[in-house]
Amino acid sequence: DNSPDKRDHVKTDLNSWHFYIDDYARARSHIEEVVTNTRSGSPFNYVPGMTQGTEPLINSEYGSVSAGSGDRDVSWGFRYLTTQLRRHDKIQGYVYTELSDIEWEHNGFVNYDRSPKDFGYDAFVPGMTVADLQGADFVGFDAPPAVAVDANGEALVPIFVSHFSSRTEPPVLRWWLIGSNDLGEKSETKPETRPVAWRPYQSVAQASIRIRLAGERPWVGALGMELLEPGGKRIAANFVNIVRPAGASGSAEATRPPGTPAAGGARPTPACSPRVEVLDAHRVALRFRPDDFARLDWNDIGPGSLERRGKFYAYGAGRVEYRVKLPAFVRDASPGRLEFLGELASKAHGEKLDWPSRRNPLDYPQTDVHKHPSRIELRLAGQTVLSRLEDDPADARGVLSHVAHWQHGSYGYLVRGGVDLSQDKEALHALRQKGVLEISFSVPPGEQAGGLSIFGESLGQYPTDPTLIVHTEQALGRRAGWTSDETVAVDRLLDRFRWGIRTASQGGHEWRYTTAEPGEGWERVGFEDSRWKVGSSGFGTAGTPGILIGTTWNTPDIWLRTSVRTPALEDARALVRYYHDEDLEVYVNGKRLLGRAGYATSYEQHVLNAEERGLFHEGYNVIAVHCHQTGGGQGVDLGLGWVQDVEK
Repeated sequence: DNSPDKRDHVKTDLNSWHFYIDDYARARSHIEEVVTNTRSGSPFNYVPGMTQGTEPLINSEYGSVSAGSGDRDVSWGFRYLTTQLRRHDKIQGYVYTELSDIEWEHNGFVNYDRSPKDFGYDAFVPGMTVADLQGADFVGFDAPPAVAVDANGEALVPIFVSHFSSRTEPPVLRWWLIGSNDLGEKSETKPETRPVAWRPYQSVAQASIRIRLAGERPWVGALGMELLEPGGKRIAANFVNIVRPAGASGSAEATRPPGTPAAGGARPTPACSPRVEVLDAHRVALRFRPDDFARLDWNDIGPGSLERRGKFYAYGAGRVEYRVKLPAFVRDASPGRLEFLGELASKAHGEKLDWPSRRNPLDYPQTDVHKHPSRIELRLAGQTVLSRLEDDPADARGVLSHVAHWQHGSYGYLVRGGVDLSQDKEALHALRQKGVLEISFSVPPGEQAGGLSIFGESLGQYPTDPTLIVHTEQALGRRAGWTSDETVAVDRLLDRFRWGIRTASQGGHEWRYTTAEPGEGWERVGFEDSRWKVGSSGFGTAGTPGILIGTTWNTPDIWLRTSVRTPALEDARALVRYYHDEDLEVYVNGKRLLGRAGYATSYEQHVLNAEERGLFHEGYNVIAVHCHQTGGGQGVDLGLGWVQDVEK
């Protein structure tokens, strides 16, 4: 028989099971449970009254991206899940799901059209592909897929070798460190080697590898590993990512004993890097966050861009501007050259999806041969210094996004651009007088209006916020290493942003609600709702993915009403955030604002256009919501926010 995941074997030739888990700690614990309970005479994985004999244990299906998990990167999950399976010699085989994407499941090694995906493994081990994780012999690690070093920049990584080939002569283990710091400076250590111990058809623990990162700067990279035949031919390859988060002292997660469940590689929440850092006598780094923008002229922005998630992203054409204030000691030292450093990418909407008719809020397609370029104009001190971004990638190189478990594997390209002010005395004088520098990113309308992503230090592949490096003609008067946490971004739009209705995750909002048919005109101003119940958002059933429940709703329909005071929004920038499971209708003062069919698995965002903003008037406005449910989990929530003083 075949046992997909019901623990209901009867009489079988293979003791099989399968799982889909997108979390290192839970996957490790689950595999340990199966292995520990698999033994002759055990009732585990069998129907009552039946027990295991000597049938070999195999995993018949596994992956981190299940049918309901969207079209997204599989490189990260495939590597650490396969590593955990190979750690146990009791597991005699496995079947990864699956070879190619299909209409409703996008976890293949290749796309639906059979075009190849880019896994990004070769960024850490030259030439490494999925084949290096599929051989009869295997090198692996018993640690989270990303290990944070401790305060000394050190970590101890447990290593094992699985030997299932006919080779008899033990191989050599070779390892090294490779990565980049927050200034985009790459580093790679000289490889070290040692013999390995192995036994046929067993997984054998090796001496752990102790690593130490040089310096103290934030760093993201990997401990690369290869198994080599005595003649030097590679047998297998793997890597474990190593991170020193910005502003954090690190974590000795990898030093846990191998038998102790680890914490999933989740990085500590760090304080941010210093906003001002003197690099040397004539260079100072000024850092700002992606959400520190002062002006935003973009119609279609991503939900996380207004939530301080560490990434600004927007679709199509538009413009975003930042204003950076130079500290007095920098202005006094006569800035001569300005250099921008940041991690940027384009931003696809649905253009890269295998099956665009099946949309999922978790969609973030893996890097492949189908590129999504975007023309970008970076304006720095009145000069354009950047013109094109190649793609909107997501794969194993997006270490920080994988660790944050948001926009899985997304990352950008390290972009540098500079302008020389030493020959422009007028611009230099204006900068010294005003002290504020404007930095803008524009995507012009046209064929290559492919959106924009700006990454902060907690997402992507580089542990850096957007950074302005100022080269001065005179000495700065501060020693190298001097820092300040005082923000350099001024006129921040989000400081002026107001939420009239907060979602549950923002603290919630009190609504009147009913689950009985309210009758005609329920959405209009003046409708009598005083007998409706009062509850706090969100509304739904506990356990529904992606929503925090404040009030239980478990009937087929719910109607919500509230009144919120707003200014006139004609010249404002306004948006609604919403969650719906399932069909959603939203009205303002009796007129339809938006409708959404089906269900979401996370919050979505809609920027109101001029016509939609016109539904609001200065003073109190009635917001009415209806949600209909047919089966499964359910939930509904809505937020409304605006910033009124939008610049023209």
